[in-house]
Amino acid sequence: MINSRILFNLTLLVSSALGFVMARDLPPAFSPGQIGPGFFPTIVAALGVLAMIAILINDLRSTEAAAPNPIGKKAGLGAIAIVGLLVGYILLIAPLGFRISTALFLFFGILVCSLTMSTDQTDRLLAAKPIGIAALTAIVITLVTYSIFTYGFGLNLT
Repeated sequence: MINSRILFNLTLLVSSALGFVMARDLPPAFSPGQIGPGFFPTIVAALGVLAMIAILINDLRSTEAAAPNPIGKKAGLGAIAIVGLLVGYILLIAPLGFRISTALFLFFGILVCSLTMSTDQTDRLLAAKPIGIAALTAIVITLVTYSIFTYGFGLNLT
């Protein structure tokens, strides 16, 4: 019988492969030497395929005797909150723009993860000033991503 985890990972592998094929079908760049619209999605999908293959190999090697790791109530609520944040991000990106909506998504996402998926390491890191660390991390990641796409790839993320 196929483990539900393996079935889920196979679904993700097929989805990543489909995304790779679809990204390769995007039109080419407007002029030679430019990165086309399919470049980044192709890279992300290819990394997804490679990651899923590695995860599947690891799952197939693991013993059947290994007990499943059930998701606790706290982690489950965190996952639901992240999905809600992602929906909010999608709804806010058009009216607020990339920088503000991304910074908000990352800020609240970091806070949700720090509250629901706590370990000794994250507890020590965030013990002093969790809001300050979350804000600084969100701002830095947003600005770095914006700069890479705007100045590196020449794509305007408004």
